[in-house]
Amino acid sequence: MAEVETILASHYKIVAILRAGGFGQTYIAEDLHRPGHPQCVVKHLKPANPSPDGLQVARRLFDSEAQVLEKLGNHDQIPRLLAHFEEDQEFYLVQDLIQGHPLSQELPLGQRWGEAQVKAMLRDVLGILGFVHGQGVIHRDIKPDNLMRRELDQKLVLIDFGAIKELGQVGLNQTEAVSATVAIGTPGYMPTEQGHGKPRLSSDIYALGMVAVHCLTGKPPSQLRENDKTGELCWQDEAQVSPGLAQVVTQMIRYHFKDRYRTAEEVLAALEALDGGLPGAEAVPPTEASDSPPPPEKRQSPVWIGLLAFLLVFSLGSLGYILGFWDSSDSSPEITAPPESAPTTEPPPAMSNVTAPPESAPTTEPPPATSNVTAPPESAPTTEPPPATPIPRISPDDFMRQYYDNINREVYRKSWLMLSDGLRDNPQIHPDGFGSYLEWWTKVRYVDVWSATPIQVSDERAIVEMDVRYFLHSGREVSQTLRFDLIADSEQSWELDRTQILQ
Repeated sequence: MAEVETILASHYKIVAILRAGGFGQTYIAEDLHRPGHPQCVVKHLKPANPSPDGLQVARRLFDSEAQVLEKLGNHDQIPRLLAHFEEDQEFYLVQDLIQGHPLSQELPLGQRWGEAQVKAMLRDVLGILGFVHGQGVIHRDIKPDNLMRRELDQKLVLIDFGAIKELGQVGLNQTEAVSATVAIGTPGYMPTEQGHGKPRLSSDIYALGMVAVHCLTGKPPSQLRENDKTGELCWQDEAQVSPGLAQVVTQMIRYHFKDRYRTAEEVLAALEALDGGLPGAEAVPPTEASDSPPPPEKRQSPVWIGLLAFLLVFSLGSLGYILGFWDSSDSSPEITAPPESAPTTEPPPAMSNVTAPPESAPTTEPPPATSNVTAPPESAPTTEPPPATPIPRISPDDFMRQYYDNINREVYRKSWLMLSDGLRDNPQIHPDGFGSYLEWWTKVRYVDVWSATPIQVSDERAIVEMDVRYFLHSGREVSQTLRFDLIADSEQSWELDRTQILQ
């Protein structure tokens, strides 16, 4: 076993030992050939058979494993293969270091997860398995220690492909078979057929189902009893779980592989079926329903609507001024100055009466509505559009884009904190708090924001109208036009306070 400070291949300096076993070790190392010496993971593999024939077999298997890892590293939730080399008849793989913690740290004994958390975990890992299985690879060692919670975005990353076996691999002699089946799985998470050296795609589904059982019961599978007659795991009496989710997990961990789901996509479809799809208003986040009248069949562009509204207000204002002047000229003769003292080209003296301070205005001055019409912009009432001076905070439309960006990156806790206290604490919308919010959003695979237009902005409140499309894990696509009410917070930003469906 290499020691700390050892430099491998004149390239990788070992700084810590992660794991050590009979057939290899795993280290954290610094890459001395890259600027800043970034850290990486080095996996050290020692052949079980050091004879020339054994080394030849091990070398072939090692090269095959490296090729598979190179192919799998194209997925964002699988560490990239950076290098592989042989030194002193021992083999080394170099991969990205994932900053985070293993899922096992989130599973203290006796602590159960809620259903929303379990569903989110299953969807996250099933997405990775769909890719892995599509490449003709079985992981064969899925367990909480091999699922890393990435610190950057809180996504799960599948690590440790040391037990991989490509589908269709045939022609192994006895020596190759022994080498290929070293560390083929972990007791409790490994199904029977895998223990017999015949893993299938559903073997990984079994292992992931066992991880779900661990989350739901707070106990590792080794601490749960089996049915003596059928071999099935008895776990539901240890969990608080709905019949629907219990049925899905039970089918994932059936004793015989023919009784399980065959693919990761089948499990994802079963999870979506639990929620019964997303009819109507449920296609938007769980916020307040709209009580607005339905919009016209074809919605106009918000920019044109704003322009037309401005022209209409301006025209009505001008007309109001003219009518107001004619009306005051006819009904208030005493306000008008004597003809001999006012040239016909001067503005009517009613203007001076309107703009004079209240104490100098005659008792017969026009009603306040006329004063408001003729007042300069700086005396406009609060109902007029806000001044053009920019608010020293992020724009409300950018705030909403950030909100959906967090959703797409699955940083749900961060997007949850962008809601107002009143919205988060609303028992009708979020009866289980963050759990209700998470349960809804994990149905959504991606949100495409078509447009985001501020409709009204002040120092305290803002309204943003958005066109979005939801792409659901079930395969459905739902388009919505939404109106969001925002309120200012104490940190020069916004909070989402209410959502309305416009279309």
